[in-house]
Amino acid sequence: MSILNTSSMRFIFYSKVTLLLFGLTFFSFNNVPEQDNSFNPTAGFIPSLAENAVISATSNSKDLANVKDGDPSTYWQSDAPLPQGFIQRKDLNYFYKKSSRFFSFEDGEKICDGDLNNSVFIKKKGDKAAIKIVFSKGKYLHSLATKLQIESDVEVVAVLNNGQKKRLDVYNSSKNYQLQSVDIQEVVKSIAFISNKDFSVFEIAALAQLPKESLVFDFLETKKVGKLILKNWSGGQAIKSTTVLVSNDKKNWEKVRTFRGEFAFPYAVNFPEEKQAQYLKLECEMTGKDWQKASIFELKIYDENGEFGAKPLAQKSPANLKEMLGVNGYWSWGTNNFSTLLKSNEGPQLYQSLSSHGRNYHDLTWDLKSPDQPIDFAKMKTAGTPAKEWLNWDREYKAWTDAGMDIQATIQFYRFKDKEWKTPYQSAYKYGHAYAKYFGATQGNGLICAIEVGNEPWQYNAKTYQDILYGMAKGAKMADPNLEVFPCALQAADPDAETNGGFKNYIGARIPKGVMPYLDGINIHAYSYILDERGQRKSTYPEHQNSTFWEVLNAIEWRNINMPGKKIYLSEWGYDGEGGGEDCTHPECISEGAAANYSLRTLLIAARLGLHRATWYFYANTEEQSGLYTRSGLTSSKRHGFQKKEVFHALENLVQKYGELHFSEILQENSEGWIYRFKTTDEKKEFIIAWKPVDYRQRKLLSEYVLKGNKTVKSASFLQAPDFNFSQDELTSITNDKTILRFSAIPAIFELEN
Repeated sequence: MSILNTSSMRFIFYSKVTLLLFGLTFFSFNNVPEQDNSFNPTAGFIPSLAENAVISATSNSKDLANVKDGDPSTYWQSDAPLPQGFIQRKDLNYFYKKSSRFFSFEDGEKICDGDLNNSVFIKKKGDKAAIKIVFSKGKYLHSLATKLQIESDVEVVAVLNNGQKKRLDVYNSSKNYQLQSVDIQEVVKSIAFISNKDFSVFEIAALAQLPKESLVFDFLETKKVGKLILKNWSGGQAIKSTTVLVSNDKKNWEKVRTFRGEFAFPYAVNFPEEKQAQYLKLECEMTGKDWQKASIFELKIYDENGEFGAKPLAQKSPANLKEMLGVNGYWSWGTNNFSTLLKSNEGPQLYQSLSSHGRNYHDLTWDLKSPDQPIDFAKMKTAGTPAKEWLNWDREYKAWTDAGMDIQATIQFYRFKDKEWKTPYQSAYKYGHAYAKYFGATQGNGLICAIEVGNEPWQYNAKTYQDILYGMAKGAKMADPNLEVFPCALQAADPDAETNGGFKNYIGARIPKGVMPYLDGINIHAYSYILDERGQRKSTYPEHQNSTFWEVLNAIEWRNINMPGKKIYLSEWGYDGEGGGEDCTHPECISEGAAANYSLRTLLIAARLGLHRATWYFYANTEEQSGLYTRSGLTSSKRHGFQKKEVFHALENLVQKYGELHFSEILQENSEGWIYRFKTTDEKKEFIIAWKPVDYRQRKLLSEYVLKGNKTVKSASFLQAPDFNFSQDELTSITNDKTILRFSAIPAIFELEN
């Protein structure tokens, strides 16, 4: 028997990508029944308010549709306001069409008509030829642009608001017929052009401020507006700042937010508070350099809930905390040996104290040499599988079940290309039938409780995946109706993932209605990331309004509409953190304490959202250098002896002490505190768990909650050991007959008296 070496065990968890794309492509195929009107493939998707808005621009009305087409590579681009684009624009050129105010002499209107080809002759009077612009009040001017034809030097002199004279420039004949610009950036009372000889003026123009380019979105009716996702990359140097304004009449504008610079990626911009408006303006202040243009690649507009939508109404969780929590594992758990040969501090036995179930990456290439090859699992004991003569899944999985874990197998087939499936429906049906018949509870050995048709086959053609899903799901259910079947991990937030980007994982394009009878629910992966202002992905606390974790809300809505009552498995979630003697230095890393803290809070939120399972990724760190998902283990890697990290202890403590609790009710869910009521299944014991939804680094900040009703607190403790000076005895107090609960970013749990 040959044992698989470590290098051949590399698999898909190194290549996970969180997608923030929009749109939809549909697919159909022969083996799956057609959709009908009761099935909504785009359920859960929150369209941008920009999609149906009428857009206008300060310049260049072409390509406006590009800012709302869902394609991050297309864009609208303004004209260049400088050096001369601003001259014919009333919104930019302070002098435009104001001849009667400044130039009342004959043909004076030609000086500020925006036409650089006609001119006014300024004849010498006495010893000077001159024109003078006088402002009734001091006027701030940023810059002045002039086109002249001269025989002798023309001096340009300003009188400042304080009465001082300032020479702005001297024009000589080398500048004839050329548009010349000069910075002023002063409040001026007058500007004079003076020469010893006659001269001609083609144009005088001025910027009262840095030029601005704007887009206005008309929603056609009043809408709630609270969040933007913007990509405004214009080379990095063109846009100085961008201001968001709203209005209901297109005349009176209210400033909402101003932010500096440009974003070369879709960046989330949240309003301080939600607004009701019919119009939204995106106003880009330029840096004032010649030939620069403003570019808007994409602008998505939402209410305050953003692209994820509102959280659903809370109901009692279908599973308790212990039943929810599991761990992602793999054959041999990093030891390169069958798990039946492992010690108590290795493999499934190491993780049994906190895991109700183990999810295994059951690699199809370990079973089959080609995806169309048949298999008889009964031959494993003597002949292995067609692909691995030494492999006996019974031997491996027995150690998992002996450790008290239910086994959820994700049949990952990414190593096979989709084109290698010659008969995807038929081949998947045969495999699913054989798998369920052997491992299922009805006819098989009962080792497996659930299977997933793929892990992340996101490079597969949608038609091929649908064939495989339908075949494997139906085959499994025909063999064993009691074996749960789920699709691969998919998302319901971003339809354009099917047409943009390298990974295609939109649920509406990959699960057709005809497959529903053979599925027990849907399967999602959700990690808590945001993009910072530099476009760097960072891990963040799960309550953050822009956290990618909230893609679970879109999936919940999709399930509610298309598969009501069926399950949602969060089969991957977790945080990269230091600990166990191993560093964590890549951008998504957080501290060991933060990873433990966010894990507790995420699991509690998952219970509040009604998820049936939440399976931590990964059981241990990998032995590679610090990189995405290499430090997401509950323990260190084998190299450092599978040392338990703080996240392990935090989740273990929760499961061991409070694993029987079900989420029951929301008491508060705002910036001051997320406060949930939990009860045991028999409802004889009642608890309140409260925490402040902030970054772990702010854990010393406390919040208070006044306990309502006649209940009193029996005991109080932290779910994670605090590292600040605040004792458990101080978690509660009674003031004026009111019981006050105290908590921080570290969740506190309060048991109530019956």
